[in-house]
Amino acid sequence: MLLNKFLASNQRAISLLQVGIQIIFGLIVTYALIYALLFRFVQIGGSSMMGYQDGSYHPLCLICKDFKRGDVVFYKNSKNNVDYIGRIVGMPNESIDIEKGRTLANEQKLQEDNTDWSQWSQDIKIRTTLNNDEYLILVDKRWTDANSEDFIKDYVVNKSYVVGKFLK
Repeated sequence: MLLNKFLASNQRAISLLQVGIQIIFGLIVTYALIYALLFRFVQIGGSSMMGYQDGSYHPLCLICKDFKRGDVVFYKNSKNNVDYIGRIVGMPNESIDIEKGRTLANEQKLQEDNTDWSQWSQDIKIRTTLNNDEYLILVDKRWTDANSEDFIKDYVVNKSYVVGKFLK
């Protein structure tokens, strides 16, 4: 009789343990799917973006594709397949003019409160027109020491290379 009670209580404990393990496994699988398909934390490398410190982690929405000017995004460079962070400055089908202290989109001056122009060469002026599947993505600390044509080619990004948008 005592043996039957002992075995019955152990059986209940084992059943509870099995249920607990299944719940924990389900939570782990759910987290992994959410992480892989919807969101990800990305570690920032460098200090070129205002509000994003080198080494800090920030949430990235992988399914957020409704980009607008000013959004901070994560994208791949099509030439070297390296990941970058930047702010959308130019939208598809816009003409963009850039010179020290000023960015124009379709001849309208943009309000850029996060921009540091201290490393921009005074005499560099850039003009580009974006296709219907391109964004101009720049870092907040604007700099150039290169030929303006080479500079702009590195920052005109096809929509398909934009991985996601950072959540605030």
